Amino acid sequence: MLSEVLDPESAVYVSEVLMQFALRDLTIGEVLSTQATRHRDKPCLVFETVSFTYQEVELETNRLANGLGSAGVDFGEHVAVMLGNGPEILLSIFALGKLGAVAVPLNTSARGKGLAYNLDHADATTLITDAQFLPHIAAIIHLTSSLKRLIIVGEPPSGADLPADLIVLKFNDLRSSNTLAPTTDVKYNDQAFLMYTSGTTGPSKAVMYTHAYALTWAGGFADAHSYRSDDIMYVSMPLFHGNALHSATYGCLLVGATVVIKPKFSASKFWRDIYTYGATLTNLLGSMGDILWNLDPSEYERKNTLRQIMAGPIPDRGRQMEERWHVQLVSCFGLTDFGVSNFSTVDDPPSKFGSCGLVSPHFEVRIVDDNDFEVPDGQLGEIVLRTKTPWHSASGYYKMPTETAASLRNQWFHTGDLGICDADGFLYFKDRKKDAIRRRGENISAFEVEQVLMDYEGIAEVCAYAVAIDGDEEVGVSLITTPGHNFVPADLIKWCEGRMSYFMVPRFIDTREDLPRTESGKIQKHSLRTDAQSNVKQLWDRVSEGIEVGRL
Repeated sequence: MLSEVLDPESAVYVSEVLMQFALRDLTIGEVLSTQATRHRDKPCLVFETVSFTYQEVELETNRLANGLGSAGVDFGEHVAVMLGNGPEILLSIFALGKLGAVAVPLNTSARGKGLAYNLDHADATTLITDAQFLPHIAAIIHLTSSLKRLIIVGEPPSGADLPADLIVLKFNDLRSSNTLAPTTDVKYNDQAFLMYTSGTTGPSKAVMYTHAYALTWAGGFADAHSYRSDDIMYVSMPLFHGNALHSATYGCLLVGATVVIKPKFSASKFWRDIYTYGATLTNLLGSMGDILWNLDPSEYERKNTLRQIMAGPIPDRGRQMEERWHVQLVSCFGLTDFGVSNFSTVDDPPSKFGSCGLVSPHFEVRIVDDNDFEVPDGQLGEIVLRTKTPWHSASGYYKMPTETAASLRNQWFHTGDLGICDADGFLYFKDRKKDAIRRRGENISAFEVEQVLMDYEGIAEVCAYAVAIDGDEEVGVSLITTPGHNFVPADLIKWCEGRMSYFMVPRFIDTREDLPRTESGKIQKHSLRTDAQSNVKQLWDRVSEGIEVGRL
């Protein structure tokens, strides 16, 4: 049992103990069962005015798992979960884990061909979704081949045109009266998740996670960042991403802490929420820290209860943030595709502040040149990783053996990120080598942006890239218009809405007569990116034009 690896004198899982002695017991069902016994009446999940104790989470997920099983969801089936932040997304994912089904969390902003691709590529037989997304699902369901079951949270809107042979069920109707745990024999090395990550030069990839990997990922955070059973984790980032789901939520489950879930990040409500809930931990990615920094100090900020913020990355003004907010900032290095290798901690020397920290005892890290030879300390190169302990990394890309093999060249996982290691072994992230865009914590595939835009009648050729601005990245595109077409950038933006996730919609547009190319005819994306960055004020900018792009 998992209880054998928990120090009875401490409320904290020591991840090294968990990993060495209980790896074969690591499943979400075992974790929840153990924690429901240890922390029976303690709040586990809090959302708005709703709260679930550990025992209630255990019983609710048993009910839901049994209901899903009765509805035909079997061991090993792939179940897409397209839900906003709330109890339903976590109860669904936990219940699927108990059944041995594979959860496929989908970005709630997915639209059009991107959404259809995710469902079809994942071989999803079932989709659990909020009723508000039904119009978007109905618009693309004819492009999917495996979906046979739809489970709806909330009341469906009228007029959603769904196939007659699709089984449609209501989420609340699946909450069985049977509170006994499912008898499915789920093992540590069974697949638990397909986590979609941005593609770089191709379509998005689904990364395969076992139960053990999802939980050792969480255990690494809980140990390195000293999660405690009396902690309250404030989660405002989307739970379909690994940071909020694995690092924060699963990490807290492992130590018996409380998780407060908010629908989304709100700078205006952030400090009031922190004070109201008594939150002690939270995670901030990208420009979230800068957004909070630019707020006028408030009463709630001054009396906030946070002791630690995990920032990715730590901003340049990190020390000022610590002083102003009376918190400690920590960070890490990792990626959905493989794992989390490095953690900065509150015990690191002050001179190492801003680094990604030392490597975990379960990983190896090297900095290499373009030919995979290790470079000297302090020299820039690509960060490559490998594990020293079984089941501590992802299992590869689903249905993409060629891409999986390529990422593991010379037996090291190639992150596509550039960094340096100093003489003391501290890792510093510097830039991305791979062709991806990161905006407000979302990884965006330039390839997928380009694929959607090429369907627009007025575009003959297009290239997408990142434009750095205000401490974040925005989507920029350089394009050639079709002859005789009266191209209006604002019309393109309107056309994009509903065809791609809101955060993928370009902000900057650069219209050209031609695009720079190599001798072999390939577009020189780096040249376009450099030009755009140098002349950003001359580009068409939808923000300057007053055009807002909504989430829905």
